[in-house]
Amino acid sequence: MFIILLAVYNAFTIPISVAFPEKTIIDSTYMTILGYFIDFFFFVDMIVNFRTTTLNKTGEEVTSSVQIATDYIKS
Repeated sequence: MFIILLAVYNAFTIPISVAFPEKTIIDSTYMTILGYFIDFFFFVDMIVNFRTTTLNKTGEEVTSSVQIATDYIKS
């Protein structure tokens, strides 16, 4: 749920900052630092997803890190 909230936040702030490039509240130092923290959480989420087991086509659990990463990149 936390990652979804961050994605919704980005869905609103990124288009606003692109559409209105003049100095807005989104371009403040606080918001820039907040943006870096959000990017960090997305990076951590990606690493966690690479380590989370998946199910293959036959319904068996895949625990191989290489296979999980391959499946994650393909989809």
